[in-house]
Amino acid sequence: MLKTEGESIVSPRSKKGLFPLAIPLARSSSDGVTALQRWPTAPLGMEIPVVEVRKHGVWLLAKTVDQYINQILVEEDADISSEGNADLFLGVADATDNLYTKGDYAKSHILDLDAYLLKKGRFISRCLRAQSDAPFAERRSSLVTGEFYTKKKHFPGFARPFAFNAEVMLKFV
Repeated sequence: MLKTEGESIVSPRSKKGLFPLAIPLARSSSDGVTALQRWPTAPLGMEIPVVEVRKHGVWLLAKTVDQYINQILVEEDADISSEGNADLFLGVADATDNLYTKGDYAKSHILDLDAYLLKKGRFISRCLRAQSDAPFAERRSSLVTGEFYTKKKHFPGFARPFAFNAEVMLKFV
């Protein structure tokens, strides 16, 4: 699945220069590393989150592996120009335990992919980032959503949602 995202697979042992609790999976073209994060004591509901390790920090991609797989499947289903998505769905059919059914995105009649992912209860950090760059009315919605997620402590151990919210609020000053 990571290969379909344009990433190159790396050995989980290639940890040189990475955050010590990261288990590397793949390297992206932007030189970030998609990894699983181990915890000394895992917060409830975030036993093994999927993160991107960058030069200056660790960014939460999804709270669970299932959530990350769901995001990839929805994105592939929404990408009409993608010819390889049939193979992707066939390749993960047994492993995904009904995480996503092909065609659900089209049936929802929601035109915005990020809005679909957020509405289905899937926190994807890029969704909030995309919403923050939208026109003012949608940006206000992004602020409210970001504030909800950070206040409710949905991301224990991660400061990025707070930093993101602060960056968006600075745009209003």
